[in-house]
Amino acid sequence: MNPEYNQPLPDLAKETVLFQLKRHPIGIFTVYLTSVVLLIFVAVIAFGIAPKYINDASSGRVYEIAATAYLIFLSMVLGFVYISHIVYWDNSWTLTSESLSQVSRSSLFDKQSSHLSLGNLQDVTASQEGILPHLFNYGSLRVETAGENTKFIFQFCPNPDLYAEHILDAREKFEQGLRIAVNNGLQSPSQTAVYQAAPPLLQPETVAQTYPIPPQPPTDPFVG
Repeated sequence: MNPEYNQPLPDLAKETVLFQLKRHPIGIFTVYLTSVVLLIFVAVIAFGIAPKYINDASSGRVYEIAATAYLIFLSMVLGFVYISHIVYWDNSWTLTSESLSQVSRSSLFDKQSSHLSLGNLQDVTASQEGILPHLFNYGSLRVETAGENTKFIFQFCPNPDLYAEHILDAREKFEQGLRIAVNNGLQSPSQTAVYQAAPPLLQPETVAQTYPIPPQPPTDPFVG
């Protein structure tokens, strides 16, 4: 085995965690309330109404069957509530000084994580529709990017307007940090370096040499 693959990873740049956003309790409260009402309704039928209409068996036998059926039904409901509890509270957003991370879970075996740099974040939309969202102050958050449609949507967000302001403020500080880095001459490795062309080499000057012309005898114009 090559020992270089066992070397520890270099330390990543530490980011400051600004907040971790969890869902509003009202979303899971409806599951709790529905389960309790359903258990009470089934208990009334199993132990109060059903024995009155079953006359061909002893009352002890009827209650034994009803109790067994109710325990099975109770186990199923509690299992459903437990899974719903895990799935609901495992959805979260985490905002840092440089990125926004989303954990999205729709079932017990379906969990996805997404990360978005604040530099790619364009806008944040907070919405509250209906009486209950305004009464209990919850809604939805949606993050938009300059490119393709984003999957960053957070349902049952408590106080969505406040968290939208925090996200936009973090983006503004992130952009200010980039501008300060550029003004200070700091360049990222991805930037293209600009090089100045070297001055042309000086060619050696050619020195002209003058050779003396030997004197010529006079020419007689009458000599043919």
